[in-house]
Order: sequence, then C-alpha cells, then structure tokens
Amino acid sequence: MRLKLYVRSVFSGYALLATNILYTLAAVPLALTYLPRAEFGLWAMTSQLVTFLNLVDAGTAAAVGRILIDHKDRKDGSEYSRFVVSAMIINLLQALIILSLAAAVSLTLVPVLRIPLQHQEAFRVLVFGQGTVLAIQFAFRPFVNLLVAHQRNDLGNCLNSVALIIGFGVLWLSFALGAGIMSLLWSQFAGAIVSVLLGGLCCRNLRLMPKTGTWRWPTWGHFMEVFGLGQRVFLLVVAGQIINASPTIIVARTLGLEAAAVWSVCTRPFLLLFQVITRIFDYSTPALAEMMVHGDHDRMLSRSRSLIGLSVSLSVAAAAVFVISNQPFVHIWTHGTLGWAVWNDALLGIWLIVQCSVHVHTGLAIQTKKLELLPQVLLLQAVVFIGGTLMLAFQSKFGGITSMLALAVVATLVFGFPYSMRRTAQYFQTPLKIVGWAWNAPAIQLMILLSPPAAALWWLTEPLNEIPKLVLRIVLLGTFASIMFFRVGLDRSVREDLFLRAPAYMKRPLRVLIGYQQHGNIL
Repeated sequence: MRLKLYVRSVFSGYALLATNILYTLAAVPLALTYLPRAEFGLWAMTSQLVTFLNLVDAGTAAAVGRILIDHKDRKDGSEYSRFVVSAMIINLLQALIILSLAAAVSLTLVPVLRIPLQHQEAFRVLVFGQGTVLAIQFAFRPFVNLLVAHQRNDLGNCLNSVALIIGFGVLWLSFALGAGIMSLLWSQFAGAIVSVLLGGLCCRNLRLMPKTGTWRWPTWGHFMEVFGLGQRVFLLVVAGQIINASPTIIVARTLGLEAAAVWSVCTRPFLLLFQVITRIFDYSTPALAEMMVHGDHDRMLSRSRSLIGLSVSLSVAAAAVFVISNQPFVHIWTHGTLGWAVWNDALLGIWLIVQCSVHVHTGLAIQTKKLELLPQVLLLQAVVFIGGTLMLAFQSKFGGITSMLALAVVATLVFGFPYSMRRTAQYFQTPLKIVGWAWNAPAIQLMILLSPPAAALWWLTEPLNEIPKLVLRIVLLGTFASIMFFRVGLDRSVREDLFLRAPAYMKRPLRVLIGYQQHGNIL
C-alpha cells in the first residue's frame, strides 16, 4: 500500500508539473502580449517579494506534517486531534500576521526598491493582493498537512492541477476584459479558492479529520512540540527563501525591471526541472518517516540511498539537456525578445546538480528530526551568496547575473553540499566517503559520459535556426542521456529492483533499456 501511494503521488505530481509547465508556457507569452516588459518585471519582482512572507510559517508546516505521522495510525486518540487543532490555531494566526505584513510592505518598500512613479500604485496593489492570497492558503493549510501525513499527495496534486486550469481561464478572461496587470492577481485568487475548497472536501470524504467526540483542545505542550521542531526547520526555510527569492529582487534593484524580466523567464525552466527532480524524493518523505516511526532502520537506509542516488543522477541528465537547450527554447517561447549568454545556463546547470543534492539530504534530515548545525550552515551559505552578490553589484567590473550565478555555485559547494551529506552519514552511522562517493558514483560517471557529447552537439547545431536547433538538441542528447541514466546513472540494486517490480508488459522494454538479462545480471 505504501508503494502504491508513493507511485500515485509521483505520477500525479508529474501530472501537476506538466499542468504547471503548460500553464507557464501559455501564461508568459500571454502576459507579454498584453503587458509591457517593465510591468511583467514588476509582477516577477512582487511575486518573489511576497514569497518572503512565507517565513511567517516559522517551520511549523513541516513540523505539523512530521508530527502527525507519529499519531496518524491512532485517529481516535486525543493526541491526533490536539495536534490538528494546534495546526488550525497556528495557521489562522499566521494568516492574520501575513495580511498585516503585506499591508506594511506595500506601503513602505516603494522608495527602497526605487519603483518608478508610474508603477507605484500597481506595486502596492500587487503586493497586498498576493499577500491576501497567501493568507488564504495559510489559513487552510491543515488540509494540506493531513493529506501529506496520510500519504495522499496524489489528491493534493490533482486538485492543484484543477486550480491551475481554472486560474488560467480567469487570467485569459481578465486580460481580454482589459484588466491589465491585475489579471495576474485575479488568476491567483481563483486558483487559491478552488484549491482550498477541494482540499477540505478531500479531507472530509477520506475521514482524515478527527472523529466526532474525539476533538480536544491542545495543551501548551502540544504547541511547544510543534514550535520546537519548527524552530529547527525555520532557519532552513529562511535560507531557502533567501537563496531562491532574493535574486529576482536584487536584479530588479541593481539592473532594472527589464533585467528582472529576463532573469524570471530564463530561470523558469531551471525551477521547473528542480521541481521535477526533487519531487521524487519529497513524495517519499512521509513513507521514510513512517519507517523511522516503526523502527525499520535497514529499509529506511536502503530506500534513502536509492532515492538520493536516483535524484542526483537525474539532475545530471537534466542539467546536460538544459544547458544546451535553454536559450533556443527561451527565444522561441518569447519570440526572440528575451535571452542571455549560454555560460549563464552552464552555471545554472551546475547549480541544479548541487542544489538537488543538498535538497534531498536536507529533506532526509528533517524527517529524522536530527538537524544539528545544518540550518545554521545553510543560512551562512545564503548570507555569503546574497552578501557577496550585493558587494559585486557595486563593482561594475564584476557585477551582473553571471557573477551572481558563479557565487551561488561556489557558496553551495563550500557550505550546504558537504555538510548536508555529513548529516546523512552521521544519522546512518556510515562513513562520509561512502555517502559522498559510493552513493554518487553513478552520477559522477554519468556526468563524465554526457559532458563531451553535450558540448559537441551545442557547437555543431549553434549555426541553425532556433526550432531545428532546439529539436535536435533535445531529441539527440535527451535520448542519449535517458539511456545512459538507466544504464549508468542508476545503482545496480536500483536497476534490479526496478526490473523485478515492473509490470509484465514493461519488462521487455526495461530489459533492453537497463541491460537486464534473463539470468538476472546487469550488463
């Protein structure tokens, strides 16, 4: 049952991601058609600015989800209901705080960010409006926690897909009716309302809420347990927000709104790939936590190693295709209006690999509840990245997007990358060289195999027009990378397990793909 729920979560997650990709592919050109580039950059900047309000969560969402796993097998017990009520109270208070902060930010940051006079009113409305959307999502977050704790991510993914489809319909209609930049805001409102309503309906029908007669008010100790784990996760959230949301704001502040538009569009495929890769591990965390609760240490070690190795190898394959395909894709997508140098994509490709590695090791540490100094190390990485970027921004010789990306890669390799692996090694009492080398050896071999053909294909196809260039790069390198991912990028035990668990109709193509012979050997 655990495997079925995981498979459903992964496939529905990719369906959601496909919906998100289609939404983005359609929404960005639609917005650029109706909006000047500066207004689109304003939207990109305010969207990233509002994401900092997520820090109000203070790590409680991850804490509640993890704690509910400890008690979900006893829904009739009082502890389950006390933690559900604790989450409701905490999230409602956080929603009110977000509304207050959104109002304050919309009124105070105009001069700090040097928003042009003609865009100041739109800035205020966008910030407060997006803050209101976020507050709605926070107020009803317990529905999400319950679905995640019971390993029903598949339902959450389906309802979010529906919300995206409805949101796009509202976006298109609003643009057609002349709502301008506010169309993006109405779209978000529609998606949030649909997501909240469907989430509540799912929890009710699955009977995930505490049963009648078992509801109990939480004690102060229940709140302290949530905040105790939450405060350890909070610094991770802060570091993540700084690393992921700050670049757009910095680019807008130092290089202008049009540069922010370029950054937003050119990094969109990178962000989507990051989601594709990390969801494989993220959807497994409730099951890994359940193994931990039940004391199944050996199985948890085996599954963690397989999932981490798979995620890193997949990031290598994805990075190779991304580096040589991003610019022709962006040029086609935006009709040649936006783009940047290919070395920026190369730096993003390296960052994708190391960030995915840090993400999966950090996610595992959260489930074990043993973070040690990991939050402080990742926060130091964020401070070095942003502090160094701001210093370089005032040096015209070294400023710009390329310097910022190079600094992001270096900071991750120095801080988060080695220490997150150390936490995994210490938890499983395994030598660091095993976690750092043996677990990543297939990914390293895959990187060595893919780099020369990727560089050669980029050079050979560069003189072509954008469409044939993109098709050839994705088809040729994508096919080769896919085959090598299964044959080289996956550990032997993972390939054997994949073949043995596959349905009968998949065994023949898998035998060819991974080199599995009748007698059970892997080529």
